[in-house]
Amino acid sequence: LPGDNGFDPLGLAEDPENLRWYVQAELVNGRWAMLGVVGMLLPEVLTSIGIINVPKWYDAGKAEYFASSSTLFVIELILFHYVEVRRWQDIKNPGCVNQDPIFKQYSLAPHECGYPGGIFNPLNFAPTLEAKEKELAN
Repeated sequence: LPGDNGFDPLGLAEDPENLRWYVQAELVNGRWAMLGVVGMLLPEVLTSIGIINVPKWYDAGKAEYFASSSTLFVIELILFHYVEVRRWQDIKNPGCVNQDPIFKQYSLAPHECGYPGGIFNPLNFAPTLEAKEKELAN
């Protein structure tokens, strides 16, 4: 297990099934956090040099959108439910969601759960043990 230093005072790693879920949750939450920082800083930089004109990140909630906030919430809930159910299925039964259910011509190569590769790894960063430890340490 990458990042395992043997320190587990709460005994969270005792159940292997729960541990697999915790590792995947840490990967996903860390990736969302890193994406959130980029999503906050990139528009700020592009606005400051005049390429785009968007409000500051902390004023983004005040902007007018194409739909009400409750409609956007329901759409987000439906879309993320689909993604999270497929992720949970892949954790429970690795490889079972490699075939795209809508676009049958697309499929993922066999992969380790949490490191899909293929189109999700365009720069060919290999998921070595060192890379996994760096990602979990962030």
